[in-house]
Amino acid sequence: MKISVRWLLVALLLVVAGCAGVGSLAQKSREQVVSERADARWHYLIKGDFKAAYDYLSPSYRSAVSLDEYRAGIKAGLWTGVEVRTVQCPEEGVCKVEVDVDYAYILKGRSVPGKRSLQETWRKDMGQWWNVPE
Repeated sequence: MKISVRWLLVALLLVVAGCAGVGSLAQKSREQVVSERADARWHYLIKGDFKAAYDYLSPSYRSAVSLDEYRAGIKAGLWTGVEVRTVQCPEEGVCKVEVDVDYAYILKGRSVPGKRSLQETWRKDMGQWWNVPE
């Protein structure tokens, strides 16, 4: 009989552990998903990984602008940090993201830091959220 009680306790512990993990499997909100994607894209830009950042742009944008054209329009090394401030999704499939971007540019041989707030539009297409440049 002791063996049966032991197995019952093991089974009960497995059920409890399984239930505890269910909360971590909950779906992320669209705001969370977009915030994470916006943050990741900007971190790729900061690192200078323009191919990875390009992959976050909408398929329609990428069909019109090649990676080389995209890369040519970017000043490498300008950005130094980013913070996603807000994500608001006023309608299904569209989110507006506000990011604060830290930058530093060279002026007369010295680095001049600054910060700028930018607004981005993200749209859901083919089951994924994409940045849509203006």
